[in-house]
Amino acid sequence: MALQEVDVKEYLVDWESLSLTEEEVKSPVWKQILDNNVIDRKYVHVSEEQESIEDDLANYTFENDFSDEDEDSEPKTKDQFDRDVNTLKLRDYQKELICKARGVNAVICAPTGSGKTRVATQIILDHLQQPGEKKKKVVFLATTVPLTMQQYNALLKYLPEDYKITPLNGQSKNSMSLESLLDYNDIFVMTPMILVNNVKNCNLKLDIFTLIVFDECHHTRKEEPYNLLMTSYLKDKAQGLVMPQILGLSATISIEESLAVDQARKVILEFLGNLDAHYLVTVQDHIEEMNLAVPKPTDGYSVG
Repeated sequence: MALQEVDVKEYLVDWESLSLTEEEVKSPVWKQILDNNVIDRKYVHVSEEQESIEDDLANYTFENDFSDEDEDSEPKTKDQFDRDVNTLKLRDYQKELICKARGVNAVICAPTGSGKTRVATQIILDHLQQPGEKKKKVVFLATTVPLTMQQYNALLKYLPEDYKITPLNGQSKNSMSLESLLDYNDIFVMTPMILVNNVKNCNLKLDIFTLIVFDECHHTRKEEPYNLLMTSYLKDKAQGLVMPQILGLSATISIEESLAVDQARKVILEFLGNLDAHYLVTVQDHIEEMNLAVPKPTDGYSVG
């Protein structure tokens, strides 16, 4: 199967129409896409014929899973870090991503090594500092235990010590008692299955949080934990609950080279719909700076 890495924003602009079947229009994911105005309804053409579309995201390959931050996987104590937010130095392209994703459901798509964790950290800090009646509670999800420790270390390093951060993983004795920890912590870092188990077994509602970050969010598909969480999220949203902001982080998407442009657009839009994302955020104004800052891949190529 031939794959190509693409600049996803090229697939979401400058088209005259997008053809959907009646079955697709009625599906939950496309209802979210249209309700969120990710695509203007005037561009959607509904066909009675059933098109042969690849099965969601199952047949598409994404970049390997490793974080932007070069941190040790072992957890550190706060005494090992000077928890001063001024140490979080951001480049202009990172500030551009932050500005576009602040306060909205969005997927940030930027190359590996571009510092998406730093971007997410600043968005988390801005979120925690926002005034409001509801106390801010943040969850940072990562797909593996080593990645949770890596992200925990980054948050511990860059966020002020006023904010209490707790890592939870399968090795933690508190992994299945999330609700009991809510009053004493501001940020939780965990694998998604821990949150799934709390939702399923402890009747935990996701609306108790105000921001959920999905690292390597391209895993939001099929029966993977990310998708199970978003299914619960969308059910609660349909019942009128005020749901947390969703922030997805992912590197460049790889799409089957033989796909027609129209089908590739559907894949990307369904990806956004699964995360209830209103926007796909990419660097546009500071591309040259990002290209200079990001390590060049040793093989393959990246467009955009």
